Amino acid sequence: ILAQQQGGPQERHRRAGTENVAGAVGFATAYELACAERAAQIDRLAAQRDRLAAAVLALPGVELTGHPRERLPGLLSIVARDTDGGAVAMSLDLEGIACSVGSACTSGSTEVSHVLTAMGYPDEEARGALRLSLGRTTTDDEVKVACDVVPRVVASMRLGSVAVAADPLNQGVPA
Repeated sequence: ILAQQQGGPQERHRRAGTENVAGAVGFATAYELACAERAAQIDRLAAQRDRLAAAVLALPGVELTGHPRERLPGLLSIVARDTDGGAVAMSLDLEGIACSVGSACTSGSTEVSHVLTAMGYPDEEARGALRLSLGRTTTDDEVKVACDVVPRVVASMRLGSVAVAADPLNQGVPA
């Protein structure tokens, strides 16, 4: 390992200066707190994710990607058929909801997700992918808003379908 800075012999000549004891203690305390809260955070995030999933999956042509139960607690990945994920993401952004159309490692790419195509999704369906992430600071009120906004926006953005926007849950409401 190369030295990070020039100076004294501390830490085997890799990092000069006095060891940051306060920083090390602070890190240890933060780690202990994170471990103590982990189970509660996982349960809270999974419940929020499941509420949002139920709202979005009520739309026809929307499905979860990946395993139905073995999922990360704060991540919802869906495919909405007959939509352009990029257009939906922009519309959601205008409504104050951030999402992505692909994995974090390919953000900014206009290519169809190679993972979704490997899972068997045709290109036209994979283009309707959305990834919604929840985190430590996500509130139940924010999830409630997302449960209203995301299905409405997805339904209104269905390609070539005015009727779907008028009746997003396919309940027979006249257009």
